Amino acid sequence: MDSADNAPLVYSVSALNRRARVLLEQNIGSVRVEGEISGLARPSSGHIYFSLKDAAAQLRCAFFKQRAGLSGFTPRDGMRVLARGRVSLYEPRGDYQLIVDALRPAGEGELRRAFERLKQKLQKEGLFAAERKRPLPAIPRAVGVITSPTGAAVRDILHILRRRYPAARIVIYPALVQGGGAVENLCAMVDTANTRAECDTLIIARGGGSLEDLMPFNDEQLARRVYASVLPVISGVGHETDITICDLVADSRAPTPTAAAAQAVPDHRELMSRLDQARQNLARHIRFFLRARAQKLDWHERRLRALHPARHLSAMRRRLAAALARLQRARAANGRRRRQQLDYLRTRLGNQSPRAVIAREKQHLASLCKRLQTRAADALKVRCQRLAAAAHSLHTLSPLAVLSRGYSATFNKSGATLTDSRQTTIGEQLKTRLSAGYIVSTVESTHDNARERES
Repeated sequence: MDSADNAPLVYSVSALNRRARVLLEQNIGSVRVEGEISGLARPSSGHIYFSLKDAAAQLRCAFFKQRAGLSGFTPRDGMRVLARGRVSLYEPRGDYQLIVDALRPAGEGELRRAFERLKQKLQKEGLFAAERKRPLPAIPRAVGVITSPTGAAVRDILHILRRRYPAARIVIYPALVQGGGAVENLCAMVDTANTRAECDTLIIARGGGSLEDLMPFNDEQLARRVYASVLPVISGVGHETDITICDLVADSRAPTPTAAAAQAVPDHRELMSRLDQARQNLARHIRFFLRARAQKLDWHERRLRALHPARHLSAMRRRLAAALARLQRARAANGRRRRQQLDYLRTRLGNQSPRAVIAREKQHLASLCKRLQTRAADALKVRCQRLAAAAHSLHTLSPLAVLSRGYSATFNKSGATLTDSRQTTIGEQLKTRLSAGYIVSTVESTHDNARERES
């Protein structure tokens, strides 16, 4: 038995972890590690946690918020990266880890490349074609679920199926969803469900995980079994961002197992609402149909009454009486028009009679004669007045009026009026006109007024 001096030193857990951390940090220090990202997590703190793995081992890594924000690189599961950092140990849990200072891509991971190769191959063969996908039954009688019987996915699926459509029978086909033998087990459950033919719809589901965890659902063998399935298949594998080959081959892809359950069955509350609506629509259509038939029956009844012979004869009698009344009114009106026309023609004939015309012409002639006499008397009176005025003017301007005041006018033999003593000669016979009568004289001598003024 060892003595007390040779007994090993006893550490507390925290002290041992602290010493291990110091040894790791001092002896290894900063390193560069290449590997494939797996199990990446992004909590609300902004830090990034993931594992770097290769074919034989894994290394936990922590990429803190400040460093991650400076890197300008967004890591994803399945990416092959080169990480630079320092080896350390997380003392509270004793986790050996790499504190990442810088991270950059180192090439696409082998799992991702294998996924892409298989995807392209199956796509060329037409396994993803939309035209071959079968519609899901609207109201399935039974739903089959291929998943792990102990995982959270089966509990979520059962909860959704029972809540949405309790009438559907649920058949669980337990299967491995990751690790060795998962592919063969999943294929066997697909075959079993199709052989039994006890379901209308088949759900293949599992919860989220890394690309490596989801690899059974990226297997070619499972893809071809899903493609050959007689039952329509809903694939609900991983989270919303996870896409597997099984999702692409299935008749319908759901982002999560819960969404797959919601796709498989209708909501019974919505069905009840639709049923109530259909019942109301049916009742409304029945009422409308009966009302339309009643209206049509009433119309036929009225038409039958309208076509009855007695009704027809009565209508004909009324029409005949109305026609006779219209005829009598027309005859009376026509007689009045004829009498009025005759009176008008008699009046016109009387106005056009020769006696009447002669009488009117005599009256017109008498009126014209009276007007002529009146106008002749007026015209004569006007002429007399004008004549008297002219005579007065003529008398005022006449030489006789001058002669009546004691003057006289002397004319030679030719009748020319003498105004100058030189117009005559001694012995010439002259004729002098007085106011009353003439005097004939002979010129004995002539005298000039100028000479008289000189003498």
